Amino acid sequence: ALSSSAKLSAVASESTLFEGSDKAENLRSCLLQESRTQFSRALALYHCADDRHEICHRWADFLIESLQLARGDSNGAAGSLAGTGNDESLAELFSIKAYSLSMSGEYTLGLRTARKAWEISERSNHPSIHSFGILFHAALRQETRGAASGENSAHASSCDALLELDSAISCLLQAYGGKTMESGSSIGEELMESFKTFCRSCTSMEHEKKEDFGGSRLILGVQERWMKMFGRTDSIIYLLKNGAQGGGSFTEMPGGAALLTILRNYLDQFQRAMSVKSSRGAVHPQALDDALESVLYMIRIVRDRKLPKKKSTTSKATQKKKQKKQKALSDSVRIDDDDEMSSATDYTLVWDDRATNMIIGQHADCIWIAEQLWSMASLFSSDKWTMSQLYAKSHDFALLSEEEEGAKLTDGYLDCDYGCTTDMQAPDFCRSGTSDGDEISASTLSSEFSSWCLVMSAASAVDDIEGAKAANKDWAKLCLHRLALAYNEMEVNELHDEQNRKEVRPMLAHLTLRCLVELGDDERARAVLSDGSLLKCLREGNVAQEYGEEDGDGDANTDSDFSVEPDIESSNTDSTYAINMLQNLYANAAQAETNGLPETAKMLLRSCVAQFKEGSRNESGGTQSTQTDQVSIGQLVSIGHIQRKQIELASDVQETVAVFEAIDASVMMAADDVGEAGGNGGGDIDLLYTKDQLDWYAVEAHNRACNLMSLGDIPNASRLMAVALNFLPFCSKAVASYGGEMRNTYAKLSLDSGGRQQAFAHGNIVDLFSGGGGGGTS
Repeated sequence: ALSSSAKLSAVASESTLFEGSDKAENLRSCLLQESRTQFSRALALYHCADDRHEICHRWADFLIESLQLARGDSNGAAGSLAGTGNDESLAELFSIKAYSLSMSGEYTLGLRTARKAWEISERSNHPSIHSFGILFHAALRQETRGAASGENSAHASSCDALLELDSAISCLLQAYGGKTMESGSSIGEELMESFKTFCRSCTSMEHEKKEDFGGSRLILGVQERWMKMFGRTDSIIYLLKNGAQGGGSFTEMPGGAALLTILRNYLDQFQRAMSVKSSRGAVHPQALDDALESVLYMIRIVRDRKLPKKKSTTSKATQKKKQKKQKALSDSVRIDDDDEMSSATDYTLVWDDRATNMIIGQHADCIWIAEQLWSMASLFSSDKWTMSQLYAKSHDFALLSEEEEGAKLTDGYLDCDYGCTTDMQAPDFCRSGTSDGDEISASTLSSEFSSWCLVMSAASAVDDIEGAKAANKDWAKLCLHRLALAYNEMEVNELHDEQNRKEVRPMLAHLTLRCLVELGDDERARAVLSDGSLLKCLREGNVAQEYGEEDGDGDANTDSDFSVEPDIESSNTDSTYAINMLQNLYANAAQAETNGLPETAKMLLRSCVAQFKEGSRNESGGTQSTQTDQVSIGQLVSIGHIQRKQIELASDVQETVAVFEAIDASVMMAADDVGEAGGNGGGDIDLLYTKDQLDWYAVEAHNRACNLMSLGDIPNASRLMAVALNFLPFCSKAVASYGGEMRNTYAKLSLDSGGRQQAFAHGNIVDLFSGGGGGGTS
């Protein structure tokens, strides 16, 4: 055909018979038309053959050139053809050529041709889905095969099939919008059909190559865009909101796969990629989170929909007769049987709807995904925030798997329903079960699995605070919400017995305290800690008892503004747990001070001191102390260190004096124990405070008393000076040598309210301390 057309064209051009006449032009047009016909037949023949790609793209060139000659344009520029009626035909021809070039190994040229085809199609009023598919196919082969074959490696490195895909999708959505295409489907439905083909192409190419050239990343990327397209397709949203009764523009799911079916395949592929070290860099945790959120968005649409009521075809008289029969039946049935009947017939799961099954998936798929996310979380041991998010998503899928039609039982109880702009929530440790009769805010669909998902989510975030901060600035507020929801679910369902409460609630209290410290809001943290229930939950072994009760002796603590000391008989904490708990409290107090939460830090330090005293009373039976009484946190921190920190953080005179007098009471009690034991008992003061600490207390109390004298606060100055004199007998000789001056100062305080006394200079006393520095004067 080519040979005969060429000969006829040559004869026509050389003949003088037709020169300058209309017949020559007519003959030329007939010859070109005949050529296009023959070229089209040849192109169709070779395009259908899977092993003739090298010949196919040549025939495409002939046909393209014949179309250009028909317009009298011999330069072959594709851009000059834009805006003509041949745009769609040219775009299809360039697409066929691009496909053949890519399949024949010309990956770079194939991609260039595919881009040219898409450019022509994009300029027309109706971009072609076929050109869109060929563009991705060429980009896919260029990215996965071009680099491996070494063909134009510089260009191959700059190719990203997913970027090409995103750009083309945006163009199609903008061009068509809500219009219906020639096929009768919306652009979203057509794209979902294309995604199915794209996934097959990615899978086949991955199987052809033993090495991984990014196939996992491409498959996951296509599936992510497939799932997100569900929420961008109006016909799908309409059908979900109206259920099976609302009808829709289709009766079968575009792409042939439900949303959860795609997600299941996606999670399997993601897990396989994570398990292979060479392909871990190809997967992105944020993409996984976005994909899960897009699926949850669709299920929430089903939960929140209001299905239209079916119109009754029966008459009012017939309806009244049925109501009478139902009432008579209910009166004759026993209560237990009636409960069983109502539980079996009074509710319908959202998963029972045909439209939900077709678009979203099956009830079993939702449960499988919840369990799969729990399992996959362990793969992200180095990325705690992603692990935290997976546990939270697992909770949401678990609850939604039991959602009832029209009930909205999960509304407000999903992690994805919470917005950080709402008021802060924290667990209420004053509550113990449902015995108090108060309504607990938790979903009736919650289970032990769902509550532990939230606990693990918060714990994972706390394990990597810096990573959580980088991922979400409101992470602490979000984790507090999750802990509050988990605690409510556990309590409302009474998911653990008394023994489990001893393990679960202290853990929840620890996580809550850590989040409060990192929240950065001193007022809110103090409000949560002020009732003492959280700290009491941390300290007591039997944490299942009611909170908010007064101590048995009714005495208030001198070093705390809330009741923190439990009864001796109810506190049987193991020494290892006590040390770990003290480490937790002190570490949180130090962090609170670092984060600019002074009031929170002081409350935690007071609790540390109370726990030290409690440990001493438990070990000694409330009478004597032994060597085991000296509980220290690590090698450097003791009760003396903590009380010194209290003095440094004190914000007013009364608070400072109260801490000094509490130390004085402890020292005097230890001294009395020594006297009762004949001087050889285990209540030695050295087991509570070192010499250096007592020296610092004595000097600091004297200096602060002198400063108060200069300000005219004689009563508090006298109290501090009395404390300093009480410390003197237990101080080192260097500090005790100043006893005369200190007694004279105290005498002047008693006799002359206006007397003034200079404090010891810091430089004169700093060399008296071998354990690290004086605190200076106030």
